[in-house]
Amino acid sequence: MKKVLLFLIIFLFPIIKIDKSLHTLYYSNVNITLVFPVATGSPKEETKEGIFKIINKSIDPRWFIDGKVYPPYKETKENALGIRWMGLSWLGYGIHGTNEPFSIGKSKSGGCIRLQNRDVSILYDFVNIGDSVEIYSSEIDEDLKNGITLLYNFYNIKTFLEDSIK
Repeated sequence: MKKVLLFLIIFLFPIIKIDKSLHTLYYSNVNITLVFPVATGSPKEETKEGIFKIINKSIDPRWFIDGKVYPPYKETKENALGIRWMGLSWLGYGIHGTNEPFSIGKSKSGGCIRLQNRDVSILYDFVNIGDSVEIYSSEIDEDLKNGITLLYNFYNIKTFLEDSIK
């Protein structure tokens, strides 16, 4: 019975897994699997580890910080949330786009999980309120970590160039 329940939890309910060491977000449901590079919290503002839920979602979110309200990203590039927001049960934190595309693949955020705007737009369409989010760190070799960071840098440059042409 426990194996059947575990199967249902893992394979029938969508789940997001975020590996802080690899700066990778993995999403899976019955129909699709997605993997994206992400930015996680800086050493001063680490991304908390644990299991959370998606509690809200927003397209073109306003950003409220330090008593100031920033209009949606399409109106001002000062909005650090980019074009989508998926709030976590860790209040005040979430998965969102970015106004710093070259931060992806690094530990640069204020604790949130950042994706390229095009990636967060894709993910947003699959994620539902109530979906589980697991954030953890895996132990990996430093050379592997450096190699993955180099790949993410190429991904960021490619994305930047493609978005500049539009």
